[in-house]
Amino acid sequence: MAYACRALLQSVSAVWQRDRDINLRSLVVFLCVCENEGIRIKELAYTCRTNEASVSRSVQALCLPSSRRCSVRHHGLLRVFQSQDDRRNRLVFLTEDGKQLRSEIDTIFDAPA
Repeated sequence: MAYACRALLQSVSAVWQRDRDINLRSLVVFLCVCENEGIRIKELAYTCRTNEASVSRSVQALCLPSSRRCSVRHHGLLRVFQSQDDRRNRLVFLTEDGKQLRSEIDTIFDAPA
């Protein structure tokens, strides 16, 4: 158990070394996307045990900026696409930076105790 807690703290530290402005809720959203790439916003809210509006705000903050005039700080870890099957659904994927961060986190958890 001590190793799991240490690995979790190291993972949070790795994320915050990259960008201190990522809050804990957004970190949970990012980790859920890491485990469920291509997840719908509605499913992501259920997985994170929160509401869709909150998840949407976190996803927006973690996405690449859509315009230079946007007032929200973006972290460039996620991308959102409209579903080809149902245009009402938005699917969330990792960007290359997001995949790199996930790899760093995986390395922390894969290290021997």
